[in-house]
Amino acid sequence: RTARIQGYSATPKGALTLPTEVTYQETTYAVDGVLESAFQGLARVTSLTAGENIKYIGPSAFKSCGMLRSATLKGVEVIDATAFQKCASLATLTISSPSLREIGDEAFGECAKLTGGFDIPSTVTVIGDNPWYSCSGLTAINAPENSSAYKTVDGILYDNTGSRLISYPCGKTDTAFTVPATVKTLGVSSLRGAKFTAITLPAGIETLDSLCLYSSKLTSLSIPASVTKIGVKAITCSFGLTDLQVAAANASYKADGGYLMTKDGRRILFSYLRQGAVTIPEGVERIDDYTFMSMTGITSATLPASLRTLGEIAFYQCTGLKEVNLGSGIATIGRMCFQGCTGLTSVSLNEGLERIDDSAFLGCTAITSIHFPGSLKTMGAAICYQNNSLTEASLGE
Repeated sequence: RTARIQGYSATPKGALTLPTEVTYQETTYAVDGVLESAFQGLARVTSLTAGENIKYIGPSAFKSCGMLRSATLKGVEVIDATAFQKCASLATLTISSPSLREIGDEAFGECAKLTGGFDIPSTVTVIGDNPWYSCSGLTAINAPENSSAYKTVDGILYDNTGSRLISYPCGKTDTAFTVPATVKTLGVSSLRGAKFTAITLPAGIETLDSLCLYSSKLTSLSIPASVTKIGVKAITCSFGLTDLQVAAANASYKADGGYLMTKDGRRILFSYLRQGAVTIPEGVERIDDYTFMSMTGITSATLPASLRTLGEIAFYQCTGLKEVNLGSGIATIGRMCFQGCTGLTSVSLNEGLERIDDSAFLGCTAITSIHFPGSLKTMGAAICYQNNSLTEASLGE
């Protein structure tokens, strides 16, 4: 009989050694894993030892354990998604397990104290979306020489064909990067946190996956005609990016009027307009997540009647935003869309609006009144939480 750890009764601190067995109602169980978020956010655990019995470490199991400085994993077979993400003090990671086969999505993301090269054990056959994004001390992600699934070139991890770039180590100090001609896909979060300020994409590249260049230090970007897919937040929060070009022959995307858009003009993926009045052109139906996030220089936004969806965090913390004309066609306002827009004094919500997600106007401290139309079908939590000036709210006619 086996059991997996799902939490604790007394808050662990200092050195944490996971048990080999537990007894419940006079029955003894062998402990073989840690479940999702079991120890997430523990502030006082400094070291972890998982013995040969611990085969599974679940999603976010030790995420954001800020004082965790060392971890020893002796028998683990699966390290699931975000298991050690944001363990900012994790400097020593010892994986002595002879049977590790899977490292999940973003498993060690933002572990800034990991340094040198990360040597992937020879037993690993599955690697998720960049497990090492924004690990600013790692200079190489080393695939085992005998791997049939992965390879490393100049410290960068690719699939075995070289067509998918999986992980660019963020400790590399090169100021420019030329993506190899074999690459067809920049994987999810693959270049996230990289230090370079210039990138050259090959003529045959097809996919810029979600978050691949999120919060990059790029100042310019040229997208070739071959690109057919750009994922959500692929280049979002690249605040230094002011020169964006898309090849005229590209059939899927275009750069127009300060925006990266789909060729048909229905979706905005990215904006490099960050000051003054912003007017979204007629024909746009969706503004993607994070599009204008933290662009504090924007003072007003005028949205077209064609717009149907405002993505989550679209105008998050645009503190200079004082006026928004939402247009007449919006059906959905995403999570945290206008959160922290402290300069926003009023907002008019159109009849026909059907959904407002969580925290959409949270912390908009200058809004004094708000009217929700009768067409609303779904209202999330904390929509107007911390709106200290709000004295009047109404619903329907």
